[in-house]
Amino acid sequence: LERLLEYCPPSQTEVLAEEALGHAPTLLRHSFGNFVLQAVLEHGTAEHRSLLVGAICSDVHRLARHKIASNSVRKALMASSPADQDALIRALKFDPLSFASLAKHKTGSFVCRELKQHAKRMGK
Repeated sequence: LERLLEYCPPSQTEVLAEEALGHAPTLLRHSFGNFVLQAVLEHGTAEHRSLLVGAICSDVHRLARHKIASNSVRKALMASSPADQDALIRALKFDPLSFASLAKHKTGSFVCRELKQHAKRMGK
């Protein structure tokens, strides 16, 4: 599925991407499904990427602490539009105590590290 999203035109993968997005909360935590959603973040339409970032933002702290889902959170920080990246950053930093706890978490710390690298890339 990842390769279809990568190499086929969006008109041919529209239904596949929409089906995956419909199951995003489950697929984000799935050991193989998360790769499909990462492919949507890399190769999907702007609308699909934005919808997926919205799904991630709705439960970002739990996803960032999840061993598998955290990879998709990190990919969203790297591959989404600037507006979606800002939304994701706001969701991550909304509660300073939760963010501090996330930085100390064994899996969440990788998301915080990616956030720090993102800030460096953006010159912030």
